Amino acid sequence: MPAAQEPDRQLLPAIVEPHLHATVESDRALLERILSNFIANAIRFTEAGCILVGARRRGKMLDIEVWDTGCGIPADQLELIFEEFHQVGAQPTQRQRGLGLGLNIAYRVAELLGHRLGVRSKVGKGSVFSVSVPLGNVWQSDIGEPEISERVGGEFLGINVLVIEDNELLRQTICLLLERWGVLVFEASDGVRAVALVEDGLVPDLVLADYRLPHELSGMDVLARLRTLVRPDLPGIIATADTEPELIARIRQDGVPVLIKPISPARLRSAMHHLLYEQRRDPITDERR
Repeated sequence: MPAAQEPDRQLLPAIVEPHLHATVESDRALLERILSNFIANAIRFTEAGCILVGARRRGKMLDIEVWDTGCGIPADQLELIFEEFHQVGAQPTQRQRGLGLGLNIAYRVAELLGHRLGVRSKVGKGSVFSVSVPLGNVWQSDIGEPEISERVGGEFLGINVLVIEDNELLRQTICLLLERWGVLVFEASDGVRAVALVEDGLVPDLVLADYRLPHELSGMDVLARLRTLVRPDLPGIIATADTEPELIARIRQDGVPVLIKPISPARLRSAMHHLLYEQRRDPITDERR
């Protein structure tokens, strides 16, 4: 609601009386991730009109839909919008310029859950994004949350990882990936907040930090500060989109692995395993290992 009520918007509130009673088979937290990304995307591209979230039965499925009255998507881009870093055509306002990760996050979560995503749109009229979820039976449901994570042998189960990244969508992407591995994720948008979390009692097992952070602090600066608060050998990984050889070499000389954005899940898993379980035997120096 705060995002939809910015001063330069003319979005009308819409209240829909719930006449549909349905139970679905899904994961509550991850289904919410999909819908929150759909809604955030709708708000970003809708200057006036309304945004509507609704649901309808289709056979044994329930289609949950997010309608908007935004700028719409050209037909030749409909098959591309769920790709990582894809941005729709010309985006005239600063608010509409994103990294193109929100819909990709929704797509990957839907794949994990086995749900089908849909989209239809008309340029200048608006768009409808939907997720199709199987109907369930509340009387036959298990108590508690379904287990849908891809934890591998419990390798990272219960590990505390502090993620420091100022870009919200990038931070959301990496946090989602780590959660799927069973990691207990703590996040901060800058180094000041990260230090405050640790000073308030958080004890991370590993830090994953962007190199370029707000307040003229680098990820290495923040990692050094956290090591004084936690322990000198606190494991850390630096992520950066900067491929300058001198910068990367300088970070690695300090014994900290560097991952180039967009982060490869396989390389992240390898680096985490090495730092958490093998570092004392063979310090990691190359992201390709």
